[in-house]
Amino acid sequence: MIEVNISRAPRGELAARALIDAIVVNDDRVERHYLEVKSGLDLTTKKDQAKIAKFILGAANRMPDQAARAFEGYGVMVIGASQALAAGIAPIEALEVQKAVLPFIGADGPRYDLVRVPSDDSRNEILVVLVDPPELGQGPFICHRSGDGGLRDGAVFVRADGETREARGDELRQLIQRGQVAAAQIDFNVRIVGVARPIEIDDQRTLEEYLSVHRSRLRTALEHAKNPPDPATSSDSLTRNLGPSLAAIAKAQAADSAISEPESRSEEDYLASIDAWEQRVRDAWPEAILSLIGGLADPLAIEVTNREKTFLHDVKLGVHLAGQVFGVDAWEPGVDISADVLEIPVPPRAWGPTASKFGDLGLNLGEYSRNLASSIHLPSVPMPTRTSWTNSGSIDLEFFVGELRPKEVDACDDGELVLYTLDRTITSVQGTWEITARDHHDVFSGSLDVEVGDPLDLTHAFRQILGLEATGW
Repeated sequence: MIEVNISRAPRGELAARALIDAIVVNDDRVERHYLEVKSGLDLTTKKDQAKIAKFILGAANRMPDQAARAFEGYGVMVIGASQALAAGIAPIEALEVQKAVLPFIGADGPRYDLVRVPSDDSRNEILVVLVDPPELGQGPFICHRSGDGGLRDGAVFVRADGETREARGDELRQLIQRGQVAAAQIDFNVRIVGVARPIEIDDQRTLEEYLSVHRSRLRTALEHAKNPPDPATSSDSLTRNLGPSLAAIAKAQAADSAISEPESRSEEDYLASIDAWEQRVRDAWPEAILSLIGGLADPLAIEVTNREKTFLHDVKLGVHLAGQVFGVDAWEPGVDISADVLEIPVPPRAWGPTASKFGDLGLNLGEYSRNLASSIHLPSVPMPTRTSWTNSGSIDLEFFVGELRPKEVDACDDGELVLYTLDRTITSVQGTWEITARDHHDVFSGSLDVEVGDPLDLTHAFRQILGLEATGW
């Protein structure tokens, strides 16, 4: 025997399949107030259609505390399976089921859904009917039409262990009281933990200087090869316009020339490679700026507080932040920051001989940058997340909270989002939020503010990463 797992509702095909497998190896004793099993129904007949309508009404007319003990409060009807057999039934459209049951349950009646599971050995399917959990504040659900199977206009049906029948007087009184109980109180507090960072960057000056330094270095290497300078001054003339780190690259490449082979590129190809590299850098620059923001600024966290004593399921939060504010992926510790990590293309190898022993082992900017290990780190492995966001002219965030217990505070700790603005006049960011939760047919909303932090200077950081200034991390 397989124990029926009643800890969660079979809302998907995999969970429904597990329930069916348990039903097949058990007997009729699995039927309770939360579960009805039918080995086979012909849903083209009014008699069998009425059985579904009757179960929906009965399952919805349970008391919430009783229903909550199994399947997360859902009432479950399995059609097409029984002990030792899961033959299924002929497939039927959801619209046909709706047409059959709607006259009995009414347009304002219980809510339900269908899950289909293919039968293993035929073209049939096993149909699982899921009736939404009953709630306080709901009065009795009344049958709206007489029909087969004892359905009677005006009657109230309840689901007991192993049967669906008309309510007794005490049961009807309980359902009336259920409708008179005030709905559960729900109140949230939502806040963004963190700040939006104004960005300071003279990216044009930094970019142009970086390109100019390397372009000059690369062209000078070609000119020196064609017109060798005085050896006593060649090193100084080649590196006089370079910062300390870039000068080290040039000197390291020059030191390799004693064990190298002659240059194989043509002058035309060499000069064309410099132009192509420059264009690739310009194309990559905007994304490099965003990457650096994500690496230098602290990520945000979203915090949700359940202020009441109501246990909430499937809580989903949406936040809209207005104004000229944007999001970018945050970087977690794991990779040393460098031009490589920012995906800034590496310059061509300077004109001159190449190493002969093990291929081209001369230092290039990417290799040297990796040796300039800094205290800033970027992520290497994506982490599981409960949040998502989109830049929409402003920014929209979603936080899939899940369960939220009474008086509980839940905060997303994914550390995946950095908030920034290019508007230096902004003093705070205004936002609105909306929350939905399963079994509560309402949208809860409110407003929030996000503090604007100190400006983030990218110019200095870029100049150090690119070797235009001495590192000081």
